[in-house]
Parts: sequence; C-alpha cells; structure tokens
Amino acid sequence: MSSYSGSVLRAMFRRSGGISQHTNYPEELSNAFQREIRNTVSLEESEEVVFASLVGNSWFLITTERLFCKQNGELSELRVDELVDATSDHAAEVLRGVRSKASFQLLRLLSRTGRELLVQVESGPPFFAIWSILKSIAKRNSRAAPAGA
Repeated sequence: MSSYSGSVLRAMFRRSGGISQHTNYPEELSNAFQREIRNTVSLEESEEVVFASLVGNSWFLITTERLFCKQNGELSELRVDELVDATSDHAAEVLRGVRSKASFQLLRLLSRTGRELLVQVESGPPFFAIWSILKSIAKRNSRAAPAGA
C-alpha cells in the first residue's frame, strides 16, 4: 500500500504552481529523462511516480513511496514516510553566491533516523512548491509518529 496517494500529491503539486519546463510530471518531461528514470529507479509494485525537478545533470523525483535524488552521478533515496523535516539551506545558498530567496535551489531533508539529504531542485516557484509539499509530508509523518519516536 502506498504511503501517500499519487492523486493527492499530484493535486498538491498542481495547486502549488510549481509546474515549469524543468519541474513537472515525469510524462511531461523529456523522453531522455523518462528513459533515465526507467533505467535508474526500480519502482515497487504499488509505487507511483508523482513529479520530478531537473537542474542540469541533477534531478529530484517524488513517488508515493520514496524520494530520489541524483546528483554528481550518485543516486540517493529516502522513504517518504521517514521524512520528518525539509528546510532550505541558507548557508549553502550563500556559499553558492545566492542573494535572493527566488534563486534558492537547495533543500535539506531530515529522516527519522537523523540522516540528512541535500537535494537540488529548480529555483523559483518550483522550489517553493516542492518545499511546501515536503513540509506537508513531514508534518503528517510527525503527527503519525508513535510516542517517543
């Protein structure tokens, strides 16, 4: 069973205004990207791809079960139900020379176990839409956490 409804996550994404040329439902992105996803990510039987963000050679993909990030040729993943926080990484953005929140691209994801994952997504409305959705997921996960977890 999926941790999250694909249709609900897609509706959140659509309403958030995050759709752009490089951040969209995977079927709306390039054929080359769709092939890369099929060749890189093994989906579980109940897992649905929700949306993706491409930045250069890096990408971030959200499914109903997991979050995937491919940066510098390395693939990382985090189970959606393990996400407990998503924050913008102001310090890293300053080091990149970013002077405006509209140019932010880096999100720091925190799991229940304390594992951190730094992901890069498209700046502007897609950044804020993805951040908002990840914050919503983290909040839901925090409410669902057993006492003492």
